[in-house]
Amino acid sequence: SRLAGVEGAHLEAGLRSGSLFEPWPEELSRIIADRFSSLLFAVSRGTAHNLRRHRGRVLNTGNTIIDAALEAYRMGEGVETPEGDYAIVTAHRQENLRSRERMEALVRIVTGVPIDTYFFAHDNTLLALKKFGLLGALRRKVRLVRLSSYVTFIRWLAHSRLLLTDGGSIQEESLVFRKPCLLLRRRTERTEGLSTGLNFLTGMDVGYARAVMDEVLDEDWKPPRFRNPYGEPGVSKRVAGELEKYLNAN
Repeated sequence: SRLAGVEGAHLEAGLRSGSLFEPWPEELSRIIADRFSSLLFAVSRGTAHNLRRHRGRVLNTGNTIIDAALEAYRMGEGVETPEGDYAIVTAHRQENLRSRERMEALVRIVTGVPIDTYFFAHDNTLLALKKFGLLGALRRKVRLVRLSSYVTFIRWLAHSRLLLTDGGSIQEESLVFRKPCLLLRRRTERTEGLSTGLNFLTGMDVGYARAVMDEVLDEDWKPPRFRNPYGEPGVSKRVAGELEKYLNAN
């Protein structure tokens, strides 16, 4: 519906994995949102390119998650995090939870992390692990922790040594804090992150995942230099400014 002259505005416009079913349902919902939006905030050059044939106004602004993550980190001063090197894990993608094969690979990857590992487990993830008889094997090697507030999670992320996830925005958050991130997926809609040297698409290949862990956990490994493809601090003000201009003009 129209609101103050705007048919629709879509942040995170143009993100595409190339598969309707991975990630599900985000890939389809973004295509629909793009189709019915007249103002599209693309988060990167690549996502803007994906929208080159769109009839709406496309703006490459970057993603507001950058500002959100930095603000959450500031708000979390005083939040306690584990001592020493540790990894954190999140997993909740439906394409993983529905597949015994994928969940078995996920557990093998996660239990192979050679440093303390904390799994922020969603309820549906725990149900899938129980369903496939994998929860016991996971608990023997990994510490399950309750889902926390965003502020607390960002503090844990920022002070971690390694991330493992099948999530979406955490791929961008890993770049904000320069943390290596193994993607427990076969496809990602945030393909530009793969060129930074910090995001690694495992394809659910256990051997490849362990090789990456050996590399990034080596004491001589240093985060590569890169320009964040999803923008720099201040994205939120730019998005708000562009939205205000659009509303005033329409």
